[in-house]
Amino acid sequence: MVYSWDTGENCGATLESRLQENPQASRAILARLGESLGVMHECAAPTFGKVALVDRGGRSRGGSCEEVVLRGAVDDLAEAASRGRWMAGAMDELDDVLHNLAAEVRPRSRYGLIHGELGPDHVLVDRQGEPVLIDIERSLIVEFELSLAVASL
Repeated sequence: MVYSWDTGENCGATLESRLQENPQASRAILARLGESLGVMHECAAPTFGKVALVDRGGRSRGGSCEEVVLRGAVDDLAEAASRGRWMAGAMDELDDVLHNLAAEVRPRSRYGLIHGELGPDHVLVDRQGEPVLIDIERSLIVEFELSLAVASL
């Protein structure tokens, strides 16, 4: 179902606000969201990248999915270090941790669809109590585990 959220049609609260207001009542919404994410993960592809690129038969530049994700994490770490002394002081140690974790990742031959920015602030709840993903422009075809790693942050 596609909504025109900016006009207020079928507009609802975010999952984030629902969880804060009544975590117990949000369980059904979370269960439906989990089902939807399961369907998304079934959209498999033999390569990784932005959805539009992979859908047209293209392949992401930059080597393997693991290399691209590591480069992005290192860039994010450098940007965070530029914002504060305490982070800059931990830069070398965190960089080592990133590279050690990346060394444990084994290449995959199958990739799946993930949201890219999934969190309770990127899910609206419509008037019928159904979860609706928003901000899908960063959706990617990547390793399934990436979505779990991002969600754990």
